[in-house]
Amino acid sequence: MKRLLALALLLTGPAGAESFVLSTDSRLELLGAVQLLSPGKPPKGFSAGKNAATLELERRFAPWRTHPGVAANGALSRELDYRDRVELVGRLSPAFEPQARYFLPSRSIAAAGGRQRVDDWLAGLRAFAEEAGFEAYRAEAAKAEAAALEPARLRLEAGAFLVKIESYTGVAFQGSYAVTATAFLDKEVMLNDVWPREGGGYELRTVFGWDRSLALDDYFWKERLPAVLWHQYAHGLLDPLADLQPERLARLAEANKRVSWNSDWTASFKENIVRAVYIRLVTRELGPEAGARLREDAQEEANFPKTDELLARLQEYERSRDKHPTLAVFYPRLLDVFEGGAR
Repeated sequence: MKRLLALALLLTGPAGAESFVLSTDSRLELLGAVQLLSPGKPPKGFSAGKNAATLELERRFAPWRTHPGVAANGALSRELDYRDRVELVGRLSPAFEPQARYFLPSRSIAAAGGRQRVDDWLAGLRAFAEEAGFEAYRAEAAKAEAAALEPARLRLEAGAFLVKIESYTGVAFQGSYAVTATAFLDKEVMLNDVWPREGGGYELRTVFGWDRSLALDDYFWKERLPAVLWHQYAHGLLDPLADLQPERLARLAEANKRVSWNSDWTASFKENIVRAVYIRLVTRELGPEAGARLREDAQEEANFPKTDELLARLQEYERSRDKHPTLAVFYPRLLDVFEGGAR
């Protein structure tokens, strides 16, 4: 009965879940500013983000190069790459304090050189923000960033990505989605997080390296970021469907060890389903060539051996919406793909 009620909520849950919010994040801009001022070779994944705004930031805070917060940042092991630093900072409160609902990954703490090194680093960031007047600077910079992002926001909003994936799946999204741009993350790097919310629904997050020089007709805005939006929404919409099948997933786990890149086969299974769904959406909405590029990427990764079978099964779903009005109803057919194990 509980599963039936949960399924009903997925299909008919209250409307009004917000679409994505595209913005910058002062925590990440502080992280970037301190890294920009730090001596030595930067960690992998960091971009100096050379444009008028970052050059002005570097000029304005140059007198603070000797601040203890900059030294604490430099003391972190370079094994903690910049993407992982962004992930850590993004899980903190605006005051750079840990939040109970977001754990700090133990692998990142170890890579940084231990918890004390991380605590010193965060204390240094807090002190730098207060003593160097970073909040006042951000009050000015955030307005300029919002204006610079506005054309991209309008383009993405016109894409109606949430509407299209809800229509495709027949499932209502419950949650929020923060899409964050930062000039200091390498353009080839993205960070995606999916967090269950208390009371139901999901918090989705994407952080991407922002190149202000990119035109709106660039591949990044036309294809790469839209694919990521659908990827994240697919997690928010479809992960709960897997959670309704614990016994069957437990039985399939042993036969599908190859379809897993970590100890949690359920998480790997969810990612396989999500990949197939967003490839179909990209194919339908952005064209066969765009879908083919994503399919080839999935085929090259050993963790996604079922991609073609799942794509074929989704096309079956598309042809049978009269019998399967939602992907929730069709979901057992997707599970059937994994019955033969990882071939």
